[in-house]
This record gives sequence, structure tokens and C-alpha cells, in this order.
Amino acid sequence: MVRFQKHKSEFVLLRDMILDDEEFLSVENDNVGDFWLSHGKWTTYKPPYENYSKQKMLETVGLSEGRYDEYLKLLDEVGAYTVSRQDTQQPDKEVYFGIYRSGIIPSGRTIDIIYSPVGRDVNSSTCEPQESSGTCYFEIEENWN
Repeated sequence: MVRFQKHKSEFVLLRDMILDDEEFLSVENDNVGDFWLSHGKWTTYKPPYENYSKQKMLETVGLSEGRYDEYLKLLDEVGAYTVSRQDTQQPDKEVYFGIYRSGIIPSGRTIDIIYSPVGRDVNSSTCEPQESSGTCYFEIEENWN
């Protein structure tokens, strides 16, 4: 994938950042961990159910404004809308980069770049690009699909 090759160092940096920041699982322009931006305020489904300013949300999740801005800058550079990691206690966590989304999940379609430290089964010979459902993995390079 051309996008990955062109921005490999940024993908690696984002991967390392989300793996290092253990307080939350995901970052995008309208989501950090359990917080979502709605009508100009950050909210969460966990108590206390209240609106948060950006600064209060960042303090609550343990993320500096500079670090959050760095996430957003790198996501923009690589052309991704989100970076997230697996919620597991195992040391080999996968990292997901949302590149494209359309429709409503689960009937929608997404294209992700995935870093998997243990690798994934690649099934590119059985995947058709025009398929509207199912999961296909294509190897970009070792540990990256």
C-alpha cells in the first residue's frame, strides 16, 4: 500500500504512542478512550455523566494537550481517522489504524491498516475487492496488514 510506504515512520510512531499510553485504547479527533465529542462538549457513558471541556477530558484520561495534538497531526499525515489498540492483558497487542469507513457497522465497510506483532493469516487469494462483507487481510510487510 502506497500510503503505508510513504508514511511508514509516522505509522510506527503512532503505534508506539498508543502502546505507550496505557490509560486509553483509542484516539481520534472526536474520541479519546471512553470520551466522545458531541455538540462541542466531551461526554462519556461512565459516571459521572456530565459534559467535559477538552482540557478536563484530557486531564481525566491522563493525556497532555501537546500529546493529543501530536496524535491528531500524525493521524492527518498518514490519512487515518483513528488509532486504537487491543484491550488485552497480553503483551503482544494489535494496533489498528482506521483509513476508510462507510455505512453503518456491521453492514458498513471499513479499511484498516493493522499492526500485529505475532502476524495474521493472510488470505488475499480468496478475497474479492468488491465483496461487501467478510474480512480480508493483505500483507503490506511483515507484521503489517
